[in-house]
Amino acid sequence: DRSQFYLDTAEVLLVALDTQGRVTMLNRKGEELLGYKEEEVLGKAWFEIGVLPREIEENIHQFFNNLIFMKELPKKSVEHSLLDKNGKEVVVSFRNALLFDKEHNISGVLSSGTDITEKIRVEKEFQLQKEQLFKSEKMAAMGSMIGNIAHQWRQPLSAITVASSGIQVQHELGMLNEDKLNQACEIINKNAQYLSQTIDDFRNFIKGDREKKTFNLKANIESFMGLVEGTIKSNNLNMILNLEDNILVTAYPNELIQCIMNIFNNSKDALKVIEEDDRYIFIDTYTKDNNVVIEMKDSGGGIPDEVISHIFEPYFTTKHQSQGTGLGLHMSYKIIVDGFGGTLNATNTTFEWENKELKGVIMTIEFPLIVEK
Repeated sequence: DRSQFYLDTAEVLLVALDTQGRVTMLNRKGEELLGYKEEEVLGKAWFEIGVLPREIEENIHQFFNNLIFMKELPKKSVEHSLLDKNGKEVVVSFRNALLFDKEHNISGVLSSGTDITEKIRVEKEFQLQKEQLFKSEKMAAMGSMIGNIAHQWRQPLSAITVASSGIQVQHELGMLNEDKLNQACEIINKNAQYLSQTIDDFRNFIKGDREKKTFNLKANIESFMGLVEGTIKSNNLNMILNLEDNILVTAYPNELIQCIMNIFNNSKDALKVIEEDDRYIFIDTYTKDNNVVIEMKDSGGGIPDEVISHIFEPYFTTKHQSQGTGLGLHMSYKIIVDGFGGTLNATNTTFEWENKELKGVIMTIEFPLIVEK
């Protein structure tokens, strides 16, 4: 009849169950997905056929035990992994509705299920690829940091070598006095402390522990500055900082450094084509309405209007494939929006600095002083 025609031509699995959970109808799509003919399962309990994983059988039992007392069923869909006749997993998104007899008593349930097996597989594969690319981006950042460390260590190591060699030579020549010895030791101690601090900053960066702490925002940014000091010098960047002294933030300090690092790297790359005297990066911090605001502005020429709305999308990059994965700014966006409950926006700007008109981008980070979670 017509109703049977509609059931069999439906593109979703349809199964009707009585109040004991026994199958009273299985349509053609259900037969196709599960590998059972309707006559094989009619009258059998849904949880005895073998389509349900053991871990949810108890929940299904409880559901049917309470069915006659229910006034309505949840409207949201529920995902279940089913097993077809051959034991193959099929992921189905179900919606359920109550069935009533002529006396308006509950007579069972009609379940409508959409096969989302392929969708789940693609999502898992996409997530795996995304995680691998995130790791790649992190490794690239670590490689950059190692280059920074090597560059930053050359000068203090050289100062230590000169001071220690000077002590030896002066001692051999009988020219070493207490003042010169103390002066050389101060130079060695000062530079050794600098090297030690650099190691601590680098270790904290690569450790990546997601631990919420209360920290001073200015000190956090100064720690970031220590990590990129070598890059700043080698790229002839002019860093202009305007940081409020006493902003205390309760959040994830290492993730914030990672976010700032990604934005900094984008600005650094944009500034490579700008005259050295005009390579500026400004970092300003302040509070507004119980939020912390970090503005990072560069003089890199700005971002084309047709591109700027896409820069936080995953895998989007204007660089050559060998220079970036397109995940740097996306990582920053995820950190601020998902991790900090804040916002990250990019805006082109034209501004004046030291009697020159410069063009660039302002990246504005804003999030609560105390991050929830």
